[in-house]
Amino acid sequence: MASFIHSLSSFLAAYLFVYLISGISVLYIAYDLDVPAKLFINSIELGLDKLSKPLTDDIVISIFMTKPVSNFIMGVVALFLFMFIKQKTYWLQLFLIWVFLHGFNLTFGLVSEDLILKTGLSNVAAVMEIRQVMLILTIGISLFFLVKAGTLVGKLFYAHIYQPSDSKKDWLSGFGCHFLFPWAAGSIIILSFSFQHNSLKDILLRLFILISLLPIIFIKKPLSKTFLATKNLQLFTAIIYLVIILGLMFVFATLLKDGFRIG
Repeated sequence: MASFIHSLSSFLAAYLFVYLISGISVLYIAYDLDVPAKLFINSIELGLDKLSKPLTDDIVISIFMTKPVSNFIMGVVALFLFMFIKQKTYWLQLFLIWVFLHGFNLTFGLVSEDLILKTGLSNVAAVMEIRQVMLILTIGISLFFLVKAGTLVGKLFYAHIYQPSDSKKDWLSGFGCHFLFPWAAGSIIILSFSFQHNSLKDILLRLFILISLLPIIFIKKPLSKTFLATKNLQLFTAIIYLVIILGLMFVFATLLKDGFRIG
């Protein structure tokens, strides 16, 4: 139970971190290009039709590419921090793994979702005159990267965080407590904070991260491990972390209810 709550709180904290940083990045670029923009709890409202100057291809590309690029950078940075920081607490390790997964999902999952629903990045594809065949290929490549991200996470997880026994039950229990159940519960919590404004886009983005989680089941145990023992996890500490993160989410949901803008 303690491992599930730790992973759930780190899932929510990582999502909040990635969403806010990428959202603020978009607001900054929009402000620099004199594009009206507001950040809400689950979306960014762009006033491209309110520009006082012509809407150029450079503006479209800059605005819509900022979010996936910033998400990708955060995911890569989290991966490097996980690999190179020697002394990491159990919660911090899970947090960095979820930042990596959220970062890649909000990059490659976002690409796939936008091209499928013809929103967001599909505007970039339009101005760049990318053909339908290339769009389908792009979706395929994006899904491939999501799978590879999950494979990498699985290797790091079993090598540094969790060591299951040889029993299949223990293996599945570890996957469920650290990934599947936190993803399910965390996704429900995230959607509940913006339930009045959820769309198919929000649901698809929650589901796309599952593409990265499923490969973790098939990862073989590493021969050598330098994992952090999880036997002495304190349930009370895990609950405190979760309460703090839920409190932060409530604060940010309240602040972003009417939108936040720069300038």
